[in-house]
Amino acid sequence: MAVQEGLQGVVAAATRLSEVDGEAGHLTLAGYAVEELAPGASFEEVVHLLWRGRLPSAAEHAELRAELGARRAVPAATLSLLSAAAAERLPHMDALRMGVASLGLGDGKASPEQAALRLVAAFPALVGAYGGAVGALKGPLHGGAPGPALDMVLEIARPERAEAVLREKLERGERLMGFGEIS
Repeated sequence: MAVQEGLQGVVAAATRLSEVDGEAGHLTLAGYAVEELAPGASFEEVVHLLWRGRLPSAAEHAELRAELGARRAVPAATLSLLSAAAAERLPHMDALRMGVASLGLGDGKASPEQAALRLVAAFPALVGAYGGAVGALKGPLHGGAPGPALDMVLEIARPERAEAVLREKLERGERLMGFGEIS
């Protein structure tokens, strides 16, 4: 009996979401070449495209952006879990799986759509929180840094706020946890 190795020619699933042509180097998402989407489409626009099969109107884009923004905060239990995972130096994917699994704590009555919104909204914060926690563990003074470093990441919330928040803290003479000593 001949045994075929690998997955070449094996169809695992059919989807309308994407088409990958590795030979030609093309990736299509819901009918759009990734080269068309990448330069100008926002995160929310691509989420809408993948969920609804079309790009959103301006009103739909604004609504989805607001819905995701309202669900972006990560529960304290999840932050503690990510901090502990960082202290144990768990692999990134293991920590993210744990963080994702903990997002539903106390939210057992969420509809599938609400749960999907929560997951999509919180995932960037999970990545940032774990990245911040791992960075806080570098250097000789890391012992108490993970919690305050995560608090600071959540306070900043968006990249465009980082400089202003950090400048305010420095002007007040506060320590920037996770950055080591500033001389």
